[in-house]
Amino acid sequence: AAVYTLHLAGTLRAYADDEGTRPATADLALVHANGLIAYLGTYFVYHEAWPNAGAFPALLFALLHLALSVVVRRGPEVALHFIALAAALLAMAIYQQFGGEWAIVGWAVEGAGLTALGLRRDRRWLEAAGLALLALATLQLLQLQGRSVAADHVAVLNARAAAGASMVAVLAWLAMAYGRTAHPARAIVVAVLSVTASLVGLTLLTSEVRGYWQQRELAEALVSRDPVSYRVASEMTLSVIWAAYALGLIGLGFWRHSAVLRYAGMTLFGITIVKVFAVDMAQLDQIYRVLSVIALGVALLVTSYLYQQARKRHTPSP
Repeated sequence: AAVYTLHLAGTLRAYADDEGTRPATADLALVHANGLIAYLGTYFVYHEAWPNAGAFPALLFALLHLALSVVVRRGPEVALHFIALAAALLAMAIYQQFGGEWAIVGWAVEGAGLTALGLRRDRRWLEAAGLALLALATLQLLQLQGRSVAADHVAVLNARAAAGASMVAVLAWLAMAYGRTAHPARAIVVAVLSVTASLVGLTLLTSEVRGYWQQRELAEALVSRDPVSYRVASEMTLSVIWAAYALGLIGLGFWRHSAVLRYAGMTLFGITIVKVFAVDMAQLDQIYRVLSVIALGVALLVTSYLYQQARKRHTPSP
């Protein structure tokens, strides 16, 4: 505590009122090291006395360092490091207090905020930290979406779906924020964020469809229903949802003038066609096979129509 207090006092004295002093790398590293070590020491002492304290120590230190960023705002580099440290502590607090889906939402919003701040201040290290936190939240969400559902699961109206929708919104907003910058090197970031948002949206829909049919199997197992019929229904529903989602991505790609979204939609549409012919039709009766082919034909016609309309808009008049 004494070492942390002395270093903090020295930092405030050196940078609170001096706009021109550029901090040394060692000083910036000590800002993070001292803050994290002080938090860990406080956490273990606090946890021994109050085992149910939860996220309070992390939240307290996050608010402290956020306030310190305001105190040293005339030294912008140090202030940004205080903000980054506060964000790391806040991420710990969110995970300890909520866990699961709401921790994922908190990490995603926090990561997007850090990335946007780094983008605005032109600090690549802050952008990287925010994107790393966002990537961690995305991986946690994908892992969560792969789990089986409980018998009382309600499709769409559940915390997992809310977390997935929030992640898609955050990724899309950040992709648009990067798209507004004129730096050509950031175009790859826009593409990665756009593809990731599309992928998360796809896994969200897939997990909800599978969850719905899994819940039906669990709920009706007591009356000896054949679970195979539900698996067939699940696969057919997925194919319809995937085809509609692919068309949505293609349409959105035209609207936003994004080749990445159009290619993602066409790729998903191709995968859906392969799935229908290789997996779904092997499990269907003849009438349902005919209906499946008709549905795919309609989807292909809609896709062709969208491309024709886009070509007309971009073709100059004679």
